[in-house]
Amino acid sequence: MAEQKTTLSIDFLAESVARKYTMPGNSDKKNIGLELELFPMKVDETSRYKVADIMNEQLNGTYDLLYTNSLCRCSMFDPDKKLDVPRLNSAVGGIVTFEPGGQIEYSSAVDTDLNKVINELIMHMSELENILAARGYRFFFGALNPWQSVDEVGLKMRKPRYLAMDRFFKNIGPYGRQMMRLSGSIQVNLDFGGPETTKKRWLVTNLLSPVFCAIFGNSPFLAGKATGKRSYRTIIWQNLDKTRTGFPHLRIGQPGMVSMIEQYLGFALNASVFTLPDESGCLVYRQNDISFKSWLENGYNGFYPSIEDWEAHLTTLFPDVRAKGFLECRFIDGQSKPCWAVPAVIATALIYDEVAIDKTISLLSSYQGELEKMALAAASDGVGAFPDLCREVYEIALNTGQYQLDSDLLGYCERFFRHFTLQEKNPADDLLSINNGLIFAADQYREYEDQLFDIIQPPMYVAAKNANEIAWGCKC
Repeated sequence: MAEQKTTLSIDFLAESVARKYTMPGNSDKKNIGLELELFPMKVDETSRYKVADIMNEQLNGTYDLLYTNSLCRCSMFDPDKKLDVPRLNSAVGGIVTFEPGGQIEYSSAVDTDLNKVINELIMHMSELENILAARGYRFFFGALNPWQSVDEVGLKMRKPRYLAMDRFFKNIGPYGRQMMRLSGSIQVNLDFGGPETTKKRWLVTNLLSPVFCAIFGNSPFLAGKATGKRSYRTIIWQNLDKTRTGFPHLRIGQPGMVSMIEQYLGFALNASVFTLPDESGCLVYRQNDISFKSWLENGYNGFYPSIEDWEAHLTTLFPDVRAKGFLECRFIDGQSKPCWAVPAVIATALIYDEVAIDKTISLLSSYQGELEKMALAAASDGVGAFPDLCREVYEIALNTGQYQLDSDLLGYCERFFRHFTLQEKNPADDLLSINNGLIFAADQYREYEDQLFDIIQPPMYVAAKNANEIAWGCKC
């Protein structure tokens, strides 16, 4: 509920933003959290995958089936009955949530051991896959649902926030609804560290965004057709709403702590709001293009935003890197099953190794004013947009000294490097080659994925061709 008078000051809002850049008592740790979105699908009569419902009247949606399975005592998951949205909790602290297009997301528990975090995520996702496989579902690992359109998928999660977002985005263009219903990613969450480390990590994660788009672009198809882009997911994110995406906090040179906060505060204030108060003060969806700053200064229907409205507004901002008390790296295309963890390993090595982060800043800092242009070039041309930068950044990660990578993970990432980056291609180039530039059928994609397993050779705890090779738990 909005308020009838202004109670928020700019200084108070700035303090709330500053808290997003710090995690009390966590300055020396190097925690890692991973979030992976996958598409649970069935093959239809045209040999295309079709994404599953989350819940339906037949009780055979993905949440319906997982909820039923969770009632068995040997299941790894328990339903979260405290919330009014479908969610499952794992015994180790991970969370299973569901996205508007039917995507299933597993958010890992946080740990300082990268191998442990990767192992936790894939073990739990494999268990989910095994449960759903009994009903004919298969996970599609990727960055966009390549077969279906926005209207074919529909809005499968209809809680008020998603309804408001869907209507808002429909009013301003196609990209927001494509993001909600069709996209998937691997998200890497890392600690800020202390004040000096925060500056470096905040800068370098933003600088890496276009390079990671080039190296890991994996979304050349949309609604059954080639888009002409290597990462159409990036095109979607850069264009869905210019007031809330991109690199708004890096427009005035290398940031110090104060300017970082000021930049992000200005970005948040100038972003459009999804909902505004009606005549009674209840927040409802509005088509009016009004910024939070305008609402704060002028009110709407006689009502002004509360601190809860401000905090909710911050969750609707989608820059490539978001401050949430940790670094939320949102710029990575979801990868195929054999490759899903490579970008997480590379990002962690570059950001947590003190030598690597300095080398990366030295290499990329001169491009700070060109990130939006670079992101679009990378989305279009992949590694070909700037092959030398891609190779050099990747080699810095492979040669970290202080943040030692496990030999299995190092070899895994090196094989990806040799197959893709060194050849000046990314995973999207492979997808386009499956069927000579045309959308591939389900069986063609499975055959390609099997071949890629043989090339990339992920460690067993990272991925396996058959999920039941590494999962545990109830098979009833």
